[in-house]
Amino acid sequence: MYAQASKTENGHTSAGQHNSLFIQPSVMRENTISTFFGQPKEQHSSNQGKFFVSSAAQKVSQTTTKVQRQVTDTTSSTDCNDFQTEIEAAENMAREWVSDAIGWFGEYRELIRNRAQRSENRLLIIGRDIYERFQLLDQHFNISSELGLNSPTSAHSRYDTEGFMRLYNVTAFIRRRYRGVNITSKVYNCDNGPCPTGEQGAETLGEAVAGSQEYTLFTRCWNAQSEPTKAGVLLHECFHAAFTGFNHDTYSFESNYPGGSAQTNAESYAVFAALASTGSTYRIIELEGSTISVD
Repeated sequence: MYAQASKTENGHTSAGQHNSLFIQPSVMRENTISTFFGQPKEQHSSNQGKFFVSSAAQKVSQTTTKVQRQVTDTTSSTDCNDFQTEIEAAENMAREWVSDAIGWFGEYRELIRNRAQRSENRLLIIGRDIYERFQLLDQHFNISSELGLNSPTSAHSRYDTEGFMRLYNVTAFIRRRYRGVNITSKVYNCDNGPCPTGEQGAETLGEAVAGSQEYTLFTRCWNAQSEPTKAGVLLHECFHAAFTGFNHDTYSFESNYPGGSAQTNAESYAVFAALASTGSTYRIIELEGSTISVD
C-alpha cells in the first residue's frame, strides 16, 4: 500500500503533499548504507497485504530473464501470459535480493564471531561495523526490544562473549524468514482489468492473503513501475503469502515504521533485502494529476 501520504486526524492518510514516493525511512543515512554495502550494486485491516499506487505510467524497459515454472490457470481477464516475462524477471531480481540479504547476515555473524573470540569473556567494544549493522537491523526489525540486554549506543559500547552472541542470535527469526520465503514456489495470478481502489482512491499494485502461498498482481499498475519496484512489490507480497503471521502492514514512509510487529512486517523484509543487495531502495512512479493514498 505505497502512497505519498500523511496522517490525518481520523487516522487515515491523504495524498498530494509530497513530490515523490521514495522509500526513505527517516532513520536511514546515506553514509550508513555505504558503510555496509559500498556503492549501489497495528492494527490489522482489510487492506493487509496490498500495495496502493497511482494509475498506469509510461512504459519502462523490460528484461527477458526466463524461469521455467507453471503458473495458475487463467481466463482472458486474468491471463498472465502477456506478463510472464516481466513477472519472472521480477522474481529473479527478488531472489537475488533475498540471497544477498542472507549473505549479509553471514557477514554480520562473522564480524560478531571474531569480536566474541577476542573478548574472552572480557568486555570489549563492539566497533563501528557491528554497531552500524545492528542499528540498521533495528531500524527495520526493532530487534533491540528482544535483545535481553542494553542495546549498543555507539561503536564504543562494550559486551562480553555472551553479549556479542546475543547481538547475532536476536536475528534468528528474521534469518529463518528470508530462508523460508521461497519465491519460486508461490503461485502468481494476474488481474489485467482496472486496478481496484481503496477508500481513498488509491490503486492497488498487488495483494496476497497471509500464508496462502499465492499472490495477485494488478498488472496495469504493477507493470508500469521500474524493474526494482516491480521486484520489491512482488517480494513484499511473497512474504505475505509465505507466512500466516504476516497479516498486517506498516509502510516505510509511515512515521511509526517498522511498527509494533516489525518482524512479521512484509515491508521491512522487502526494503531491507533491496538495501542489502543494491545499497538503495526502490520508488513508486507517481503520475501527474493522480490521487494516491493509503487506507
